[in-house]
Amino acid sequence: MFSQRWRSVETLPNFGAFGQMGVARDPKRTLQIMTRNVKEALRNRRVIEIAAAIVSDLKPRDYAGGLRAIDAFLRTHFKFVRDPFGQELLRRPEYLLHRMQTQGLVQGDCDDVAQLAAVLGMAIGYPAEFVAVSFDPLAKHYSHVFTVLRLPNGQGVHFDVTRPEQFANKQPPFTGGYSFPVM
Repeated sequence: MFSQRWRSVETLPNFGAFGQMGVARDPKRTLQIMTRNVKEALRNRRVIEIAAAIVSDLKPRDYAGGLRAIDAFLRTHFKFVRDPFGQELLRRPEYLLHRMQTQGLVQGDCDDVAQLAAVLGMAIGYPAEFVAVSFDPLAKHYSHVFTVLRLPNGQGVHFDVTRPEQFANKQPPFTGGYSFPVM
């Protein structure tokens, strides 16, 4: 489980514009925007403090425990809701965390929670990458994105709380994919 100390971190301000539109048919551009959002969020000390508070009850160097804590946090405070019809809405991580702090729950889709997983993981030292995938071999575009956080030994751990039952004990049935490191 994760620590409840994240609730005591000074509340992030309401960031006004909560997101921007990505490019639905251009996954590389959307992933670039997501990466920029994560980098900007990592410059906010409160974001770093929230991530550190989530893992504050763990023993030092419990790297796998840190990833489990982030996963539990996201599963508890994030609810999947699709984007507006015909749009690719990218909510900023700071907005999502602000809503979590003030409302206890935030709604969004796979790109939103992918950004959250990346920012929370990177804030406590895990390298991250976004993976855009397709489930349909005939599709001409990707339909899903998730985050991979890397343990110190290089092992990647998939973070996808929007399709947990599908990925529980087996490799997802991807028919195509595109990996994009968050640097």
